[in-house]
Amino acid sequence: MFNYITVTLLVLVLHTCFCDKKPNFVLILTDDQDIVLNGMEPLKNVQRLIGNEGTTFNNSYTTSPLCCPSRASILTGLYIHNHHTYNNSVDGGCYGSSWKQLETSTFNYMMNTAGYSTFYAGKYLNTYATQSDDGPENVPPGWTEWHALVGNSVYYDYTLSNNGVPTNYSDLYLTDVII
Repeated sequence: MFNYITVTLLVLVLHTCFCDKKPNFVLILTDDQDIVLNGMEPLKNVQRLIGNEGTTFNNSYTTSPLCCPSRASILTGLYIHNHHTYNNSVDGGCYGSSWKQLETSTFNYMMNTAGYSTFYAGKYLNTYATQSDDGPENVPPGWTEWHALVGNSVYYDYTLSNNGVPTNYSDLYLTDVII
């Protein structure tokens, strides 16, 4: 028979086994999924496989409807006036020098520092690796696996930075490659 001490030790062992294991996080970031323009309508599989099986936000807001400022806010938790990414151009802060100073303050960097493996695939910031002094060989800090689109949204004839190795794709659809 179990006594009080045995049960207490068993509970402590189970608590240690289950609570010390870090939970997994998956963040899927998409653009142009607003209700006003009915952005989810053409994405039947996304709606079926993700929207209907996960969480959707039917009444949510963003500080900016533009790609780069919105992504910068999600990655840092900061408002636009704090991360200085005002639009989708380098001059507007999209992967500019002020953004690069914040890359060690991002969600992924903090998770990686805490011992998590981090993975990125797809469009990072619209002007990522488009400057001659900062090409696709540069992997932002805090990513364990990195497969980012060089530049903005193109689906054919594009370059991915695969862990800092530029790889050109001409006939393969981007979404098929990163999935």
